Amino acid sequence: MKLNTFLPADVLKPFVRYYYTINDDVVDASDARSFRIIADGCPGILFQDNNSGYFSKDERILPSAFLFGQATKHADMHLKGNFENVGVCLQPSALFRVFGLDAHELTDTCLELDKLAEQLANAPSAEVKIQQISNYLLAHLNARKREGEPGIGYAVNRILTSEGNLSIQQLQKELYLSERTFERKFKQHIGLSPKLFARICSFQASLKQLNSNDFDKLADIAYQNYYSDQSHLIRAFKEFAGLSPRQYYKQANDVAENFTSLAG
Repeated sequence: MKLNTFLPADVLKPFVRYYYTINDDVVDASDARSFRIIADGCPGILFQDNNSGYFSKDERILPSAFLFGQATKHADMHLKGNFENVGVCLQPSALFRVFGLDAHELTDTCLELDKLAEQLANAPSAEVKIQQISNYLLAHLNARKREGEPGIGYAVNRILTSEGNLSIQQLQKELYLSERTFERKFKQHIGLSPKLFARICSFQASLKQLNSNDFDKLADIAYQNYYSDQSHLIRAFKEFAGLSPRQYYKQANDVAENFTSLAG
């Protein structure tokens, strides 16, 4: 399994975190392999060439190209065949600002992109696919761009930079919004409640620390990421990754921030 990432042009940086390609070429392509989607706080786009291999979820083959929303929990996908997938990790507010969607409507689900799939099917290389996806995003941005509310942008930035370690109630007060209004606007723009988004950011920070081997014991990760104790860290991992931190460390082969290959 090989992962390559590519940065977007400056004009798309407010909406795209990065593009990526994932290549998998196995000797026996008839063997089914399992992968896990992990909550990472971002929506995205994925293209797969169903002629050489395909992903399925809940026994349903996924479309060639689709836009997916925020994930609130882990989910397993299964692959048969070889593949070279091209994907986009979007910024948290991209569904609302680029596509004009109420982000909450796409949470834990996806939207098939037929026209984009047709364009990408005949592209000769991953580089050309990425350029075509960029053009696709720019066309949507120019036609349907919604200005994000400064307050929500500020809130997202505060949560991201603090890695989820801040008071949501205090943040709401800084914006002079009621709790109900703040949650409604945040869900519309991001697809999650502010508290859940913050919890996913905290989990992702601990996941990165685990992947980088920057710890002596699990309690260090819990302490440094402001979990009240190790049991709370374990619960977060089971919710968002479907494994305890020890199980994840032993079994999962990390591919991307929100996508892992499960061993055995």
